[in-house]
Amino acid sequence: MEKTSSVLAALSPRARRAVALIALATVAIAGASTYYLRPWVVLRAASNTASIPSPPAREQGGWVQYTFLNAALGWAMVVSPGPDRDVGAYAVLKTVDGAKHWEKRFEGRKSLLSGANLQFVDRSTGFVAVGDPLELHRTRDGGEHWTAMAVPEQALSGFGFRFVDPLNGWLFAGPGNQGPHLFASNDGGVTWAELNSLPADIGWPEFRSSLEGWAGSSGSGLPHVYKTIDGGTTWERRDLPDAPELAQADQVSTWVTLIPH
Repeated sequence: MEKTSSVLAALSPRARRAVALIALATVAIAGASTYYLRPWVVLRAASNTASIPSPPAREQGGWVQYTFLNAALGWAMVVSPGPDRDVGAYAVLKTVDGAKHWEKRFEGRKSLLSGANLQFVDRSTGFVAVGDPLELHRTRDGGEHWTAMAVPEQALSGFGFRFVDPLNGWLFAGPGNQGPHLFASNDGGVTWAELNSLPADIGWPEFRSSLEGWAGSSGSGLPHVYKTIDGGTTWERRDLPDAPELAQADQVSTWVTLIPH
């Protein structure tokens, strides 16, 4: 130690400052080496004190259905079933700026909201079907005002509806309601007529126009779909190619998705 002190004393002040800087740099390098060789020491300490806020809680079982007419104009149906899924709330919102801002246009409460559905066929005419028993509401001014429409008794437990324009639409009630039942309207849902020639295993029908429609099926045998060219009055079965993967299946379900013209 005395030898080191004598050596430092013999150095000029400028040299002693250089030695001090070298020593300080050595300590810094040693500290950095410790961090890079054992980074978990620092990270573990940070993780013990840092906290990430949880996202806002959402009511369990709720969902939102969106439908857009173009890049700017659209609607959303927000469904919030109650705690026991018996009675819940729903609301229809509208955007005119590509979903940047939304304004509420319609709301209500209804039992068994699992079948809630929203459809707009143009910028003015839209339909909302909610609940069990089914309620059908129509707007003709873009959601500003809504009118409750009559629903046939056998369609009160229905779970499907489709309109292809402001006038032509269908209500579908599946086999669970002593069905299936299909009702058609050509006056925007004011009146309904039942179409009685449905195949027993027909699934939810989809329509592309007031005349053309397709539907899936649920049954045994070859996979198949049904086609109508008279608005659902009659249906023609169309078998699909046999699929070896389904040879051992007791029941095969099919469904359709239509691409607009």
